[in-house]
Amino acid sequence: AVSCLCAISGKTLGELFDCAVGRELFLVAFRESVDTARSQGVQIEAVIVDPQNYYFAESGSAARKVELLSSLMPFAKKYRGVTPSTLESLKRGRKSEIDFLNGYILEKARAKSLHLPLNDIVINQVHEIEAENRPIHPSNLNDLAAPLGIPIE
Repeated sequence: AVSCLCAISGKTLGELFDCAVGRELFLVAFRESVDTARSQGVQIEAVIVDPQNYYFAESGSAARKVELLSSLMPFAKKYRGVTPSTLESLKRGRKSEIDFLNGYILEKARAKSLHLPLNDIVINQVHEIEAENRPIHPSNLNDLAAPLGIPIE
């Protein structure tokens, strides 16, 4: 949920959560991942975080969203300096693992007729970066958010 967003924007985990659009996109990416896992009958175990604590349903209330976003801040602070491996690969001019991460999620979702608009767009953006047709830049978050109806900064 986080690696792809950091990869397209060039942001560390903390920097991603510093911006409103980054936090909003995280909620969508996380929901798409969890919904896909659930559709496959996968029980997600708590590793670093309990996934139930960070899941925001598409029909969730504004109050729940505010509560959830504020609960993310200690996590973001703790892992502030983390640069995900997908971003490291792109910075080095290497092909990333996007097809094995988000691509795998998208493949499993499609098998269950789920539509994952964020994953679909972000995978294309990463491929464009790999092909040197798109720069790694924070504005990529806005390019991702706009078609999803997320307010951009």
